[in-house]
Amino acid sequence: MRWGISATYGSDRLLYVVDLRVDGFFRIVDRLCGGRPARVALDSSANKRLQVVLLLLLFDLLLTFGFFVYSLSGLFVHPVSAYRSAVLLCLSLGSLYFVLRARLGYVWAFGRLRLFAKIAPLIALATLAFSGLYPSWEFKLEQVLFSVILFTSSIVLESRRLIWVFFCPAKT
Repeated sequence: MRWGISATYGSDRLLYVVDLRVDGFFRIVDRLCGGRPARVALDSSANKRLQVVLLLLLFDLLLTFGFFVYSLSGLFVHPVSAYRSAVLLCLSLGSLYFVLRARLGYVWAFGRLRLFAKIAPLIALATLAFSGLYPSWEFKLEQVLFSVILFTSSIVLESRRLIWVFFCPAKT
């Protein structure tokens, strides 16, 4: 029982114990990020919309991680552009964390996810206006794709159903 494995549950018990430890860590982070642990109950429609946003953000994370590795591959990259790749990677990870917590019903995570989905693409597109900042067309394409993905997730997050579920919770 030291490692959380028992003959009755097998490896599922270990995954459960690891999940509890990770969840305990995330509860501390939740408390620092969002304050009280208020939750709402999600219906299947809201959960499907958040799942679409999750898939979009996973694709976005894959895209930004790929270009972050590409920017470190030895090609001359302006230092601001390399820093931008790291910032976009952090934004993608933060957005992914927020959508995972919003799927659990945290109102603060949904609000921050909406904010990230609106502001980050505008900043990414505004940096395209600086000439000479990006060494090749690949980085410009990555900026545009990042913005399109986040704009799409912003449109999904602005659906009436999600707004109603998170900001008009049922009285209990």
